[in-house]
Amino acid sequence: MHTIATCLKNAFDPTVPPAPSSPPKRSSREWDHLAHLVHRKRRPKPTTPVKENTPFEPALLEPFKQCRGPARVQQIAQLSDLKQLTHVLGHVSLDNDDDTIIETCRQADLLNHPHAVQLLRSIAPYLDKTLPRLVNHHVLQIQNHRAVLEGLVLHCSGPVTIKLVQQFSPPLRQTLINDMLALRPWSPHSLHVVEKALGQQPLLATVPVDELLHVIRLGVRVDPKGKGYMQLLLTLTSKYGAMLANHLDAVEEVASSSEMFLKRAVLGQVASLRKKI
Repeated sequence: MHTIATCLKNAFDPTVPPAPSSPPKRSSREWDHLAHLVHRKRRPKPTTPVKENTPFEPALLEPFKQCRGPARVQQIAQLSDLKQLTHVLGHVSLDNDDDTIIETCRQADLLNHPHAVQLLRSIAPYLDKTLPRLVNHHVLQIQNHRAVLEGLVLHCSGPVTIKLVQQFSPPLRQTLINDMLALRPWSPHSLHVVEKALGQQPLLATVPVDELLHVIRLGVRVDPKGKGYMQLLLTLTSKYGAMLANHLDAVEEVASSSEMFLKRAVLGQVASLRKKI
């Protein structure tokens, strides 16, 4: 054990090598920065929610299983947490009857947008058929058109969807076309929806001409006798000719490759547009 005297002797004895100096202290800012990096490495952000906060407890579903029809719709619509509402709709189906569909349409206008989308999407499969007049009326009366687009039109293929599209404003029809372009390949119903979105008055201020021509070209190549793609091309040439000035060669090429009778009408539109250039 070193005594005080020994320490003093070593301190003033020139033959004793000096003790190694301690490393220079880092500034507090530098240590703060390094500590932050260490903290991020040692304590990664958790990827799973805490059990107490999860909305997926089995008991959550029990109240909704005990009621049916419009009462179930009303009870589900009272869920303010979107994750809970989505989970319940994924495990407790709404009834496929007129009263339930009508109540769902009513609730859609009372909910905020994300909740309304999920609620409407739950009845979309029920609308893939010709609807009774009263049900059809209530579907068309929904005022939240953006929720109708995201919850119904993009997920069902019944006749009512065409009538819904015809109610949309031009900006919403533009959004619909962009959404449909991301959902290819198109069914005959999808083609009909896009064609109605383009042809409805008032016409759109802008149209994704390049993307639409690409889709039409591929469609005609696969089915030269198909009517849907040529009907869409005819709508483009007859209603949006001013936007096709730089695409007339492409339009003519697509129309010429078709074996459908509408090709004559399209080629006639192309010839007329060329005279106006």
